[in-house]
Amino acid sequence: MTWTPLLLTISIFTIYALYAYYLATFKPKDLLPKEKGFTFSNIIAYTYLGQKGEWTSVFYKVPKELSRFNQYMGQNLTKYLVFAGFVSTTMWLLINNTDFYTNIHSVTLIYSILIIGCGIITYKWSKQQYKLYLTGQE
Repeated sequence: MTWTPLLLTISIFTIYALYAYYLATFKPKDLLPKEKGFTFSNIIAYTYLGQKGEWTSVFYKVPKELSRFNQYMGQNLTKYLVFAGFVSTTMWLLINNTDFYTNIHSVTLIYSILIIGCGIITYKWSKQQYKLYLTGQE
C-alpha cells in the first residue's frame, strides 16, 4: 500500500483547517441572526446554514455561502482536530503501554469517542453563540 493518497488527504485537510482558522480569527463574520425569536435549535441551524431551521437540518443541508461554511469550520474544525489528536495520542499510549486496553480497543470505540466528543464541542460552542444572541437581543 502506498502512503501517498493518505498523506495527500491529510495535507489538504490540514491546509483547509489552517485557512478556515485564519479567516475566523483575522476576518471574522457574524454568524448570528439579527431577528428576534430564535430558539437554541434555530441558532444551531442558523450559525451553520444562515437560515432559520431546526438543529437536525445541519445533517442534510449545506450552507449556500462558502464564506459562512469557512467561518463555521474556522470556529469549530480546529477544536475537533485538537480533540482528535488527544484521542489518538491517548489511544497509542494505551496500546503500547497497557495490557487491558488492547482487549477493549476497536474502531467502533474510537469513532464513538470522536463523534461524541465533537458533538459535545459543537453543543458547547452553539450554547455560547446562543448566549451571545440572547445578550444582543436585550
